Amino acid sequence: MLPVEQIKPFVMSGDPLVSLLAVDCLEDVRWPEPLTGEFLMAAIRSGRPELSRWLGYFVPTAEVLDYAIETARNATADDDSGWPFGVIANSDDALWTAERTEAIRRLRFESEWMDRMIDRRIDLMQWPTERLRERLLELSAEAERLGLAGSEQHEAAAVLARLVSRKDSVEWAREELRKRLGESHWTETWLFRALIRSGDRECLDWALDRLAQLDPDENEALTSALASSLHTICKTEDLPRVEVLWPRVRPGVRSYLVEGLGKFRLPEAEPILLRCARELEEGSFEQTLAASGLCDMLATTEEAREFLRDLTDGQAFDPTVTEMETLAIPLGIITGRPFAEEPQWRERVAESEKRVAERRAFFERQMGKKRYHALLKGLRDSIHEPRTRTASESPDEQIAGLPAAPRFDPSAPIARLAAARTVGRNDPCPCGSGKKYKKCCLGKPD
Repeated sequence: MLPVEQIKPFVMSGDPLVSLLAVDCLEDVRWPEPLTGEFLMAAIRSGRPELSRWLGYFVPTAEVLDYAIETARNATADDDSGWPFGVIANSDDALWTAERTEAIRRLRFESEWMDRMIDRRIDLMQWPTERLRERLLELSAEAERLGLAGSEQHEAAAVLARLVSRKDSVEWAREELRKRLGESHWTETWLFRALIRSGDRECLDWALDRLAQLDPDENEALTSALASSLHTICKTEDLPRVEVLWPRVRPGVRSYLVEGLGKFRLPEAEPILLRCARELEEGSFEQTLAASGLCDMLATTEEAREFLRDLTDGQAFDPTVTEMETLAIPLGIITGRPFAEEPQWRERVAESEKRVAERRAFFERQMGKKRYHALLKGLRDSIHEPRTRTASESPDEQIAGLPAAPRFDPSAPIARLAAARTVGRNDPCPCGSGKKYKKCCLGKPD
């Protein structure tokens, strides 16, 4: 694992593959010091504005937040970038001075759901801590009763974010979790998230024990929250405990666990993840996740390199997770040991990008560019519209705001389906959140 200062320059690389892997390696990780976006701001101001889209992946500072507000204020209707929203949404409450709050209140983002999220945050910042606690428990109970997915619980996520910034949130969440362990799917999930986001190491024993018990088919949200967030509270000395967890968990939990292990930016985690990867079915979704995790942690051992080379060169991976060429190529460059097969792998990447561009151009020609992009924007917004169905509703009833589904006509000819584009783990999420697919909707059943 390279030091942070050796990885940062690769973010500024002119090779987009190299830039993406460098960002993957740096972001969402508890390094010894919080990694802010200041190093990106320096590059942006020196003439690299395209790096702005990654600012939301790092800890926003006052300078970064002001830059995001100014960019959002000057954005035109044709701009299709969610990064200012990401920076503003992820910034600490302490940065929201009265002047900045008023400036943010006046902003209008590229979609209505973003505007609503910001308005909700401004409202919640005025709430007393006790009311935030009560509301989180109320929303958890409501989600349990209605069977809501995590993507339908925007308010709960917003309440949680405000709650963890308040004093005594750890003590409260810990006490509530003691009373509710195993009692309520969503209450337990949100309380664990509160503790993990607060960096509470005392919840580690609970987290490991629960992972060993969980069935992801019954409690997918908690499985994902625990496995993918362990790296934020684990230290090097905890890795043996994580390793012995592997044979204890159910097969369905393993995909979450290997994804979580890939976020451990520790040299000691590399052989653990490699052993797990070798035990998984060749070419499977889970093994591809493990392989991409090895690339994210910049694996350097010869054993890991050989494993990744064989997987990539033989195309023995699941393309719904990623095309391994896009990770193996920059891995070799960043670690200073390019793979001999890089030229052939780059040809594959170019061919794949060409197919994607041709499909996009086809739909733009058929529908018109403006109409095509308006449709995509509308679909993104509809994904974020909170919706519930009461017990009396039929699944076939029309959802408000969407056209009724056409009736099936058995005599109608069957149209040939065009091949759908595979969404890579590093691509922008189709839901429009501004995050990468792997950081948003990858693996979510909805």
